[in-house]
Amino acid sequence: MTAKERANLGPAVKERRIAQKMSQETLAEMAGISRKTLGTFELGKTAPQTEKLRAILEALDVAQVSDIERQYGEDARGFIAAVVPLFERLPQHLKSDAQQDIVVLLAGKLQRAAGGNVTPFPVAAADDVDDWEAEDAMGYAAKKKSSADELDNDSV
Repeated sequence: MTAKERANLGPAVKERRIAQKMSQETLAEMAGISRKTLGTFELGKTAPQTEKLRAILEALDVAQVSDIERQYGEDARGFIAAVVPLFERLPQHLKSDAQQDIVVLLAGKLQRAAGGNVTPFPVAAADDVDDWEAEDAMGYAAKKKSSADELDNDSV
């Protein structure tokens, strides 16, 4: 990434910082830079060194491209790049349902692709599940699938 590209990220960093209700002082301290450096970066006037930019983004809990590249294949990265901007534009109160809808849709596709011989949600240890247990996710998927099947049958 060039210095100009890094400088162009400044206003987005400011927007993210404000959305997280974080002061410049707090973010600067967390990233190990001065408040003045952060301020000029947020205005797009300067570009921090790559390692400083990484520290700023980590402090804002922004996934790094290299993290995503290591974790996911090209198709998954393309999906993430297409979905995240749409997801971010949703009102906060709709995000949880939208996330669950996407999971249910993909789980259904996975089951159909495997001829129904696969459980789309692997049984996970409680430590591995953030928002809802795998069993709850399977129940939600079954309920959504049942509702979708009823709608399909009603329209015939």
